[in-house]
Amino acid sequence: MKRFLTFFEFFLCALALLALLASFILPRFFEMGLERNEQMAQMTLKQIISPALESFSADNNGTYPASEASLVRSNPQYLKRYYNANTIQGYVYNLELSNVGYKIEAKPYRCGQKGSGRKLYTVTTGAIFNETACNTQGVK
Repeated sequence: MKRFLTFFEFFLCALALLALLASFILPRFFEMGLERNEQMAQMTLKQIISPALESFSADNNGTYPASEASLVRSNPQYLKRYYNANTIQGYVYNLELSNVGYKIEAKPYRCGQKGSGRKLYTVTTGAIFNETACNTQGVK
């Protein structure tokens, strides 16, 4: 005589299968979120540097802006918003500006945790990009 699974046994098997699938899928969604934030940080840095800082320098005989306000309040406007000390999609931005150059950092709000990123990005005068793992920088 054949024995069929009861509804409860079938439900337990289906639940175990779903839990197994979730254990493979959920970490990938977490990774995708971190990667998306990292890509956004890189794009934001490029927005600050290329059309803003380098264009300002070209328009002002090689002199860089001494403050972020010079980029936001100028005519033409080089930046549409303030970035310094603001958190955008898991990254905190730090702009160090002077008339002779700049250093911009995009640092994860919480290294490697949900809603943040795993890499620290730094850009210095001349659009020189540097990327390091945030855990080696003591970022929490």
